[in-house]
Amino acid sequence: MSLLEDAYKSYKGLIGYQEPTSPQVDYATLYAQRSGVMDASVQYPVDVHHKGLSETFGENIHQTPRLLGTPSTWEEFGDQTTKSFEELGLQVDKTRLFPVPAHLSASEGRDIPDGTVAEGKDFNEMNWLKNDADSNLDPRQNPTQGWALDPDPNSTRHGLLTNVGLMRPSLQSVNPTHTIGDNNYLGISRQGALLSRPTPSTPDTPDTTETFAGGAPDFKSYDVTTKGTKGTASIPAQQNVTGHEYGHYLDVWMGGANNDTTLSQIALSLRSPNVFSASDLYEAWMNDPRTAHLDVVDNINTVQQGAKVNNPRETLGKLYVSAMINPIQDSDGNDWSMEENIARALGVYFNPDQRRGEGHRQVIKDMRVDVMTSLANLLNQ
Repeated sequence: MSLLEDAYKSYKGLIGYQEPTSPQVDYATLYAQRSGVMDASVQYPVDVHHKGLSETFGENIHQTPRLLGTPSTWEEFGDQTTKSFEELGLQVDKTRLFPVPAHLSASEGRDIPDGTVAEGKDFNEMNWLKNDADSNLDPRQNPTQGWALDPDPNSTRHGLLTNVGLMRPSLQSVNPTHTIGDNNYLGISRQGALLSRPTPSTPDTPDTTETFAGGAPDFKSYDVTTKGTKGTASIPAQQNVTGHEYGHYLDVWMGGANNDTTLSQIALSLRSPNVFSASDLYEAWMNDPRTAHLDVVDNINTVQQGAKVNNPRETLGKLYVSAMINPIQDSDGNDWSMEENIARALGVYFNPDQRRGEGHRQVIKDMRVDVMTSLANLLNQ
């Protein structure tokens, strides 16, 4: 059992989060596949080369078969994140990236009808995402409430999905008295997958030398670690949507084994009339018992390699205090939540080679190496 195995006990405060209610649940059918639109696309057909994401990320990942002939945004996330650690000389196996249970969802490549003028493909995609969540998660999580269409008739995105990614907590992480061992939810839309993927700069055709079920391309030639397909140069991804949602996941997991809160909420709770400067907040962080579980040593990346010991309690304290004092803002000039500040920073840390900046000041950008080292430290416990 890892030191932080129970560190995922609350996702309160995340964008769109709502406290779950507690209706009666038939646990015998809790995870049964429900009937409805496009249920078959959740299960069949399966690419024999990628039977399920649990083969990549380990037993904490709920089995999510990959459809035949479609690239997998979560597979690419694993490649890119591992590559980012390796470029910094850090070892983090893919099976350690998700230390607590999760259901990884993506609508890309699924059987989604084009629809009508009134109810187009985004409408059907929203229903697919909701159906997938409802079919695989405890209904008390309210996992589908974040997927919605833009209702503003004057918006350029009217009728399109309002978000490209969504993270929701497991019921057990919100209320530790439940012991059903359910999954956290990280979902990515078709647009989110495209935004997270580098684009070949020259026209390219996927390798179809080996095909299945009537000639669907295998896509095995696509290699995100080389930023291209079959050796071509590529345009960097616009942003790291998968890494952003994963950042939310880590923010909660790092909250600690004895807390029902995120690490962001711990940081915010330190503020008071007498504690508001950077030095005061950092001192409060280092003396708060709720951050003591971060004071650990990575036996893989420090002791074995003789590298300088990186203390996550210190490093993350500097990151969270800096993000709290220097919040980034949305397009309307409003401060993002602390959780958003952190997720946006971590998303760039996991893939700095992206076209979109998240607005963080240089002091946050300069912390990348230390923070990535601390994350490797914690994931390797």
